[in-house]
Amino acid sequence: VYSVQVSAKLAGLWSAYGPISNLRTPLPTLAETDGNSDSQDAENADLFADFTLEVYPNPNNGEFTISSSHEGKFNIVNELGQLIRTIEISKENNFETKIGGLNQGIYFITGIVNENVITKKVIVQ
Repeated sequence: VYSVQVSAKLAGLWSAYGPISNLRTPLPTLAETDGNSDSQDAENADLFADFTLEVYPNPNNGEFTISSSHEGKFNIVNELGQLIRTIEISKENNFETKIGGLNQGIYFITGIVNENVITKKVIVQ
């Protein structure tokens, strides 16, 4: 998994960084590995397949709920890649948390689960 941010240079000046984008190299299929598969990669893929991260309602007015199937820390990042807030989801909060008071814009909820980066886009109108 790769996380990247892009900045543009125009007339000698650099722009602010854009939002974080996450790229994931696909796991090889059994045919591509000639029958030899890495069990750790397969195990991680299975664990990641069971992971869910929900944001509702989306779009919203700045008040929304983030729900996850796994414990973890998640960052709320704005379009410029600036960290707005860090939240923790755990058994203690029933794997969800309510967010409020965000200004109009596009945000990204980003976290790492089983060494995989997951991102959800949130629109505040």
